[in-house]
Amino acid sequence: MPTFIRNGQSMPYEDFTTGEGESLANEPALNLVLWSDEQLLAHGIERHPDPEPEPPGLPAEIPMHKAKKALAILGPAGAEDETKWLDLVEAAIDGIENPISRRCTQIEFSVAPNLVLNGATTLAVMAAIGMSEEQRDTMAAFALTLP
Repeated sequence: MPTFIRNGQSMPYEDFTTGEGESLANEPALNLVLWSDEQLLAHGIERHPDPEPEPPGLPAEIPMHKAKKALAILGPAGAEDETKWLDLVEAAIDGIENPISRRCTQIEFSVAPNLVLNGATTLAVMAAIGMSEEQRDTMAAFALTLP
């Protein structure tokens, strides 16, 4: 239901009338919905539609075993691509020059229970393999469908 604003206050409020002594019955908000914008403005009322609800998005983290399965199935061009994301991820991790950073990333990738979609390591590996946010989200959504 839209929000109605009058004199900077959200309506309806206690004992709401049109300002001319007219009561708006039991359900003022329902009555206001029926008014045209011209009628509302004539009484100093503005209609503010409800914002569109956000579509359900991805969780911040997905189970790592599902992420790895999706990475093994999908490639940059989809499931038909012979190059799989998992191969690219593993090569990128193995290619980290600093041995401590490389080992820490290998440990994270091998034992972390979840893949943090916007985590620092995830974003760094994505950049290294050329994976876009859209491709990551496609992979993550697919991963969530896997057993």
